[in-house]
Amino acid sequence: MADCSYVVFAYLERLAAQGELIHQDDTSVRILSLMEENLQLYAQADALGLARPTERTGMFTTALVVKVGERTIYLYSDNSMTYKGF
Repeated sequence: MADCSYVVFAYLERLAAQGELIHQDDTSVRILSLMEENLQLYAQADALGLARPTERTGMFTTALVVKVGERTIYLYSDNSMTYKGF
């Protein structure tokens, strides 16, 4: 099911890129399972003598509201630990 909805999401992203008015909100989030993973990444980095892990550890959600002609497109992405981009 998720594979089918991704096609729709990707198409809406392309349409939104052509929008004449864009509202964006990036919000940090706290996801307990990812926080535990981050602790492990920091411990591994410390064991290697690094100040921080080389992997991304940020947890964010991004919401876009885009006006395209007479339509409004709403997009939401959970960018936790990886960057999907818009």
